[in-house]
Amino acid sequence: MMEDRIESLLSRIDLHERYAQSIMNDTRLPLILEIQTDQAWKDFIREALDAKRNGDFFVKARSLLRLAAKDTSEAPSLCDTVEATLGTFDAKRKYLSQMVAAWDRSIAMKSAAEKERSRKQKSTAGKKNKRRWWAIEIASQISRWDDIPESHAPKLIEALERDFIFYRDGNTLCCEDFHTAQSIGTLKKDSFRRRYLSKRAKSGQ
Repeated sequence: MMEDRIESLLSRIDLHERYAQSIMNDTRLPLILEIQTDQAWKDFIREALDAKRNGDFFVKARSLLRLAAKDTSEAPSLCDTVEATLGTFDAKRKYLSQMVAAWDRSIAMKSAAEKERSRKQKSTAGKKNKRRWWAIEIASQISRWDDIPESHAPKLIEALERDFIFYRDGNTLCCEDFHTAQSIGTLKKDSFRRRYLSKRAKSGQ
């Protein structure tokens, strides 16, 4: 019956009005509008965000249905007009949803890229931190493991971090603070050669 159709369309208008409000509240659309270069799409988004235009749209739709309720002869045509209008709104809403989805994908990709870049930076920093500064200093002054003096004749290096002495105790490189004699660190021969002398290693070392 026509009354049922009119009632159904009124319910759809209420629902679509909530859709329109949701669109106008979407904070992503203004951002998409800012970067949009195509004038037609810019106008399309502006219209979707125009509160007055949206309000007039639904006021007109309800007015047509009130006329349909009063004039049964024109009711089918008026209901058809409202239905077509709501269909046009649905199509616009679909395009807007696709825009927002594309925006979200773009943001997600950028976020993932930034996280990956941050992860790599942290990884690089971690690797650098694992390289002992004093071992780097020692490696810059010797060419091979055998250049490291034994414990009875340690060698002094005046470094920016602090002055220290180094020597080898068997297969262990030892480093101590020159002024306090406190241990700064130790490294096994294989680790020192692999991580600090590998680029300068020569046959016979």
